[in-house]
Amino acid sequence: MDHRSQGQSGRPPFVEVSSTSNFSYVEDFGSYVDDASSFVASVLPKGRKAALVAHSMGGLVALKLAAAEPHLFTCAVVCAPMICFKTAPWPWPVAGFLSNLFVTLGLGEKHAIGFPKPNWQPEHMTPSWECTHDDARSRVWTEQQAATPRTALSGPSNQWVAACYHACSAFMADFLSPAAGSARFPIPYMLVRAGRDRFVHDESQEQFLEKQDHCRKVVSFPTAYHEVFVEADVVRSPAVDLTATFIKHHSDKAHHDPADPIYAPVTVDHDFGDAPKAQPAPTGGKVVTAAVVIGGVAVLAAVILKRRK
Repeated sequence: MDHRSQGQSGRPPFVEVSSTSNFSYVEDFGSYVDDASSFVASVLPKGRKAALVAHSMGGLVALKLAAAEPHLFTCAVVCAPMICFKTAPWPWPVAGFLSNLFVTLGLGEKHAIGFPKPNWQPEHMTPSWECTHDDARSRVWTEQQAATPRTALSGPSNQWVAACYHACSAFMADFLSPAAGSARFPIPYMLVRAGRDRFVHDESQEQFLEKQDHCRKVVSFPTAYHEVFVEADVVRSPAVDLTATFIKHHSDKAHHDPADPIYAPVTVDHDFGDAPKAQPAPTGGKVVTAAVVIGGVAVLAAVILKRRK
């Protein structure tokens, strides 16, 4: 399904779908979860259960939905779920501070820092986003966006970043943190990991897997990019086959045994001949945080002075 402000779904009135702007926007991440819940309710026959399959941001939507309404689902398969997204060069807390600051300053309806990227339009786009190693599938993706410009996003808005930041933080507090105690994810799940993911943090997935180790399967592709289900066939085919097997196994089971072989981890490695690109070094510490805070105060002061003139 296309989420709000994405794909063919509607946009708020202030989002101009044009060659210069078409960003993601949502007031509250909970709206995504509510939309998914309404969709499931509209298509699922009474008394039946469904299997959840989701990717990236949709992975977090699915995890939250399954946690809230586990009676609707037999199992979940989440691929590269956005439990925590990458915010380099900013540390996670600083990124949250900045997004909240910009929303507070009335800039929620503007592009987030660093967006839009140059040549984001589909007619200029090249397969360089490290989403898939399969050039043919990448070309299909850009051709589809060129044919339907509405589906090409120029980037996230400050409000979208802030909403997603709060959603990720809340989920990590509920299921990853020591304070979560014995909280257990309520349905069997399979988590598919992409080892060269440039969008979401692998560490947060690792923490979730360690904390929520009851009836869960881990499928790892150490050399895969973010879009596992549109990766090269050496990755995509086993990912699809394992997903189908996992769903079928849980379609008629009321009780689940953590020792069941279905939960055995699987790793599929393949040498694509490309060395991992160096990631920006984590930028942490009090100096960086203080600099950002001072910068934020300076921006706030500038806005106040401008409004007084």
